[in-house]
Amino acid sequence: MVLFPEVQHRAQSELDRVVGRSRLPSFADMKHLPYIVAIINELLRWRPATPLAAPHAVMEVE
Repeated sequence: MVLFPEVQHRAQSELDRVVGRSRLPSFADMKHLPYIVAIINELLRWRPATPLAAPHAVMEVE
């Protein structure tokens, strides 16, 4: 968000338009927040929360 502040401004305006400032967003709001969902998907693609591959280890040494 530091490198692309226009993305943050657009996401904030979408959130303010759909949810407003009087409550927190819920999962029911997701279908009305496509830009924020796209940001979340891109974040998870760029930096996944879990490793994509399991580590390998040698079980026996000959």
